[in-house]
Amino acid sequence: MKYRAGEKIEFPDFAVEYIRKRRKDTRGYPRGFLYYDFKVRNSNIEKVVSWCSGTGDIGPVEFEIGGKRCQLELRHSEKLGKLKDNEFVIWQTNPAS
Repeated sequence: MKYRAGEKIEFPDFAVEYIRKRRKDTRGYPRGFLYYDFKVRNSNIEKVVSWCSGTGDIGPVEFEIGGKRCQLELRHSEKLGKLKDNEFVIWQTNPAS
């Protein structure tokens, strides 16, 4: 899916809205970390999910909303390959056993 700031994307069980990109400085890593913040909400829950590539390990960020476990991927998808700058993928994952 493509995302833009302030645009809500509706899924059957929840909605996702890209909020912003922000840099957080740290002592141990002088360049800081770049975070992409998304607001995830359903009828009674709202939370912010932040994706970060960290020091280069581009992996998904996991989140739970309304009892459903999901992963959000930016830049690279394990199943779909390289993503464009304004694209993300959300996968529903299996519940913990």
